Order: sequence, then structure tokens, then C-alpha cells
Amino acid sequence: MSKPNILILVRRFDQLFPKHKVKYEFLQAIEEVANVSYHHEDGSILDILKQQKIQPDFILHYDITAKNRLSPDIQDLNKIDIPIGAYVIDAHWKTI
Repeated sequence: MSKPNILILVRRFDQLFPKHKVKYEFLQAIEEVANVSYHHEDGSILDILKQQKIQPDFILHYDITAKNRLSPDIQDLNKIDIPIGAYVIDAHWKTI
């Protein structure tokens, strides 16, 4: 079975906040079981997908809390058919 193609939407927070380097390394560990590409800037997922060399099978959006300090602000996610998951550190971030 071939490795899945995963697009990870995440900022380079390991460079901005060195104490969180291990959290970024957690994401890099996914490379052992998948073909991983990264996107670090805000924008529309439609434009981001056009820039990708390989169509992702899955998109992982890293923690969107804290006003997008750790992940880019991505629009138009509702306009694609690729499965999307989110890693959320603080599930109580925006409760109703």
C-alpha cells in the first residue's frame, strides 16, 4: 500500500517560539508514514491546492486557536472534497 499524501497547514511556530519545537517535531513525525507537504501562509485553500505538486488525500489544519499564531488562516475549506482534520490543543478555546 502506498503512503497517503497529507497537506499540513501550519505556521513555522518552532522558529518563532523555540520552546514549542517539540510540537512541530510531532508533525514532522508524520513524514514516517505519509508523503507530507506543508503550507505556512494565510490564504484560500483553492489557491494553495494549485501550488501543490501532488493532490493531498487528507488535509491537517494545525491548532487554529490563539488568533492563528500557530497555523495560517485558511479560507474556502468548505469548497473542497478532500477530507480535513484539525489538531486542537485547547478544546475550550471558543465555547458557545
